[in-house]
Amino acid sequence: MHPRQTRETLSPVFPSPTYSTPHDPSHEYLIGEEKGRAGEGKKLQGLPKEFVLPEYDSYCLSNVTPTVLSLFNVKSERPKIPRDAFGDVEVDSPERVILIVLDGFGYREWENQAAEGFVKAMTTKGHTRAITTVFPSTTAAALTSLSTGLTPQEHGLPEWFVYFRELDMIIATLPFSPMGDPGRDTLRRTTDPRILFKGETVYRKLAREGIPSHSFVNRNIAETAYSTASLKGSETNSYSSSSDLMAMVRRKVEAAATSRAFFYVYWSYVDTIEHRYGPNTDESFLEAALISYSIQKGLVEKMDSKVAQKTLVIVTADHGQINVSPKATLYLNRYRKLVKNFERSESGKKILPAGSPRDVFLHLGANADDMREYLEKKLEGMATVLGTEESIRMGLFGINNPQRNFRDRVGDLLILPHKKDTIWFDHAKETGRPRRAPDGKFDLLGHHGGLSEDEMRIPLGVARLADLR
Repeated sequence: MHPRQTRETLSPVFPSPTYSTPHDPSHEYLIGEEKGRAGEGKKLQGLPKEFVLPEYDSYCLSNVTPTVLSLFNVKSERPKIPRDAFGDVEVDSPERVILIVLDGFGYREWENQAAEGFVKAMTTKGHTRAITTVFPSTTAAALTSLSTGLTPQEHGLPEWFVYFRELDMIIATLPFSPMGDPGRDTLRRTTDPRILFKGETVYRKLAREGIPSHSFVNRNIAETAYSTASLKGSETNSYSSSSDLMAMVRRKVEAAATSRAFFYVYWSYVDTIEHRYGPNTDESFLEAALISYSIQKGLVEKMDSKVAQKTLVIVTADHGQINVSPKATLYLNRYRKLVKNFERSESGKKILPAGSPRDVFLHLGANADDMREYLEKKLEGMATVLGTEESIRMGLFGINNPQRNFRDRVGDLLILPHKKDTIWFDHAKETGRPRRAPDGKFDLLGHHGGLSEDEMRIPLGVARLADLR
């Protein structure tokens, strides 16, 4: 969450349908797929080798909750996580499943914590491996995929900052407020939050089968428009810190000792600290160590032993982060030819860039082809520029047909910075609004949204809770 507001073919643990993504073999970016280790992400020839693409048909975050449904023997036609991702862990028909989602806790951070607390226990006594997150590698897209079991182009919520044509504005999606508005849920007074994404939540699917869900989120966001929509069908529990969170989760799990139940636990503070100080810093290491310690001491070791025997724990993250330099950010405002060619909405307003500094969405209408050629020259060596239709054909945003409004939301061109580069737009400068980062200058030391290994690779840990002691 924002601090302010080629694959080996493996047998799935549950039968999965085969999904195909249409592609154009004549295009330079779609001339072949390189095989790599399963869970390491796909590679497409013609794209930078540093880019890691989501494995939507197998080892991907979007398949975690459909797999949870199958663990409870609830029918789901979605792809599932392959069986080897669980190692020797007994996963069949658990009575209770706890899914812990650690925001920003990418696989590199997980490896850094291998000697500490819960991470050490899961690594040595359970089974852990890397999988890929969705693209964009951002909280808005990832948490919505977990909530619905759909890929970003299917649920339609791709990023933090997204242009909604039906509102004729860029909004901060999870805060559900116009870009530049420091408030939260400003739009709730006039707009139905269901506009944010499509798809039924996994909690409602479980409820129809008589399986209750309990979600745990920070009290600051527990009753927001996005949380209300994305957690629909679950009993929402709010917490203030890791101490009351772990005590609350343990008591709820023990109270469900005689029935099946699902528990979704979301922790955001690793991501918050990484945004402010950067990943791979003393601050981010300590924050990750603290939550690892809290889970082990407050949940794992204190759980009733009989309950622990029949409780399965799954842990993952929504994305990782990379260190970035705000001072080195390139602002697209400098390219006045580009600015003059921004698409105008029906009201006559220019549609300014959206997305994030690691994945920029441009609305250019009929000028897209010319502007792509222009930007490829200006950004040579710093970023890859793709057409949106091309990105959809290569399966970057997901599988199956895009949700009806998806193309409107991601625009016509996609800018993907290389390495640790950031490219953004100073909206405040262009519009004359009061300057409030990130509406104006980008000022974070850690970020995500792009296709680098550290952004895209996340942990998937699985264990019987009793085995983690």
